Amino acid sequence: MEVIAWLIALVAFLVIEGITVTLVCIWFAGGALIGLLAAALHAPIWLQVLLFLLVSITAACCSEVKLA
Repeated sequence: MEVIAWLIALVAFLVIEGITVTLVCIWFAGGALIGLLAAALHAPIWLQVLLFLLVSITAACCSEVKLA
């Protein structure tokens, strides 16, 4: 069930990114992809969410895109 939820999140973030083209949601798409992979490997939900947050925040912080 978690795999489907992560897949929906990934697609949603990619669609939003495609609409906005401002690199706002691409970091979350990367995090959702890692969450999807963790779910496919039967990781516990807390680990999936932790990996999602770590990847998303790290990618956003390491990006050179300035918001505002």
